[in-house]
Amino acid sequence: MVRLREIFLYFLYLGTTGFGGPIALVAYIHRDLVEKKKWISEEEYREGLAMATTLPGPIAFQLGIYCGWIQQKFLGGLVAGIAFIITPFFLCVLLGWTYEKYQFLPWMHSLFYGVSPVVIALIWNACFQLGKKFLVDKKMWLVTFFCFAFALFIKINFIYLLLATGIFGAFSQKAFSKNRLMSLHWPLFVFFFKAGLFIFGSGLVIVPFLREFVVNQYHWLGEQAFLDSISVGMISPGPVLITATFVGFLTERFSGALIATAGIFLPSFLLVFIGAPILRKYRSNLYLQGFVQWISVAVLAVIAATSVSLTQKILIDFFSISIFVISFSVLRWKKIPDPFLVLAGALAGFLWKLG
Repeated sequence: MVRLREIFLYFLYLGTTGFGGPIALVAYIHRDLVEKKKWISEEEYREGLAMATTLPGPIAFQLGIYCGWIQQKFLGGLVAGIAFIITPFFLCVLLGWTYEKYQFLPWMHSLFYGVSPVVIALIWNACFQLGKKFLVDKKMWLVTFFCFAFALFIKINFIYLLLATGIFGAFSQKAFSKNRLMSLHWPLFVFFFKAGLFIFGSGLVIVPFLREFVVNQYHWLGEQAFLDSISVGMISPGPVLITATFVGFLTERFSGALIATAGIFLPSFLLVFIGAPILRKYRSNLYLQGFVQWISVAVLAVIAATSVSLTQKILIDFFSISIFVISFSVLRWKKIPDPFLVLAGALAGFLWKLG
């Protein structure tokens, strides 16, 4: 049995050096824990990956919790999850402090001027990747189209849209098979906890949540600060959901960062510790399969609708359009880690403004 200290040190290392998004992190875990350290078997890894993919939440983060749980049950999973986000947390706090202090200086504005079009390209690329995964037949295309239309034109609260689509899919699958308060701390926690429960398929699912509530309803952040928060999540190691830490810091300083981080990641711990055994037992249930499948394509539609709106606001001049086209093209045909692309956009924005 692997000791807690070893679990802590490995996931601290992974959270510090693990750039490249969920697919890369999942590959690193397989390379290190299955092939090199042999902490878990190939069968256990595949079972954990299937669970993490099916449940809402960040895939790599939940897989990490699961690997710790395999070794030391509750304590192992808890230690693995906390160690995974320690470095990204403090990095986002540092970036949040820097952003608050220097965001109105010309050089800082130049950096984010180049980053915003790259972030739009990353979000659109995520839509394409999720589309290849979820849109497997005409039925899924039709569901996505209607959800996209509702999210873009009717402006329905997309939490209700996701739930309604998932519930309808649960029963449809069966049929087809037969044929501000005193403090912002509490609102911050509740919001990010709810967000953590609806992260299906990709950490970028947080984008429509942030924009709908943090920007449009609560007005905690402006549109540009929202995009800058996504940028910070992209360039940080570990799960993209660490974006929540940056948003929390901008809203309520260090205590807000702690509250937001706890809120966004707590559902993953609960789902792995409580939901994983149940899911393993009932994962062949057609109602459950239908709910997960249909809510996943609804998420894709909501991300796409949000992307349309953001694209109209960000791509407003020759530079931003050029950076978007180049970034999107690179993402579609070359395997370049997201943080490198974001940093390249920042450098391009700095040089463009300098010239």
